[in-house]
Amino acid sequence: MRFNTEALLVFANWFLLGASSYLMGGLGGELFYWQILKIPVSSISPASYASTSITPGQGKKRERFQVITDHNVFNAQKTEVYVPPPEPEADPVPEQEEMAPEIKDEIEPTKLQIALTGTMIFGKESSFAFISQQSNLNQYNIYQIGDCFHPQTVKRDKECNEDSVKVLEITDRRVVILHRGKKQALWMQESKGFVDSPTVRKKTVSKSSALIVPAPDKPKGVSKKKSSKKKKKKKNVRAPGIPDQNQRSFNFERIWVDEQLEQFDQLLMDARVVPTKKGEKTFFMFQFIKDESIYRKLGLQTNDIILEVNGYTVDSVAKALKLLEALQSEREISLKIEREGQPIDFSYFID
Repeated sequence: MRFNTEALLVFANWFLLGASSYLMGGLGGELFYWQILKIPVSSISPASYASTSITPGQGKKRERFQVITDHNVFNAQKTEVYVPPPEPEADPVPEQEEMAPEIKDEIEPTKLQIALTGTMIFGKESSFAFISQQSNLNQYNIYQIGDCFHPQTVKRDKECNEDSVKVLEITDRRVVILHRGKKQALWMQESKGFVDSPTVRKKTVSKSSALIVPAPDKPKGVSKKKSSKKKKKKKNVRAPGIPDQNQRSFNFERIWVDEQLEQFDQLLMDARVVPTKKGEKTFFMFQFIKDESIYRKLGLQTNDIILEVNGYTVDSVAKALKLLEALQSEREISLKIEREGQPIDFSYFID
């Protein structure tokens, strides 16, 4: 058998080349595998990886891609999206004037010639009505629930009888009275706002300070009638000055005293009286007195405690208000106070 020597050599060369390539590939793979295993795992950390981030504005501008949109390579249908216009802001609702609820009174108004000049309300048991004759509004008497007075003179009746007027209820600017077995309503009349009518509406709700403040409750309201009549021109009266600290006797002109009592709102603002305990009894102390007020001209000072008025122990709000009543009608008034632990007697003479 004759072999072709040249063909045999070619075949041997290709075989050797393939075998050497196979061996070299296997050897290279083994070396690469062992080189990878030599790398410690702890040396590869997330921080070692390079991170790339794109900051805003770093990319290409959107306008450069507008040509793709204009050519519309996918033949997309363009539709306009309707965006409704923004709703106009609503105008702020103006604040309406505070209105008090309508008060419907089924009790008929009184026809007696009396007037309600003010109310002072601290609660059901400590409410006061300032009642006067219609012909003389400045001379008022102070009454509580259960008190009786004469229908013509408005003077206090110690014993209630059929002809007496009895106070049944005291509310803000309104008093319910009983006369000859019939309930009647006495409204505080003003030039604006309140009228003598069974149906009344207040325009605004207002509050004012009270002269006497019971503890711990605060007064619910104080009302005083404002006279719509023009004041008569009075002769000039020289106002008394601030007395000496040691003065104990005082003389005042009646005209000056009446002028001070007419300014009821001012009387309430010029002083503040609060309850204070002395043993088991409750008295009233001047917590604040305004300079140049009638209280200062009566010789009173801050922290003075009222003990007696005309011999009556002042241990209630009603008795404390007797000082105002006495100033209206009495010509001689005695007042006993305590100042820095010492009792002091004052005497007032009004001509």
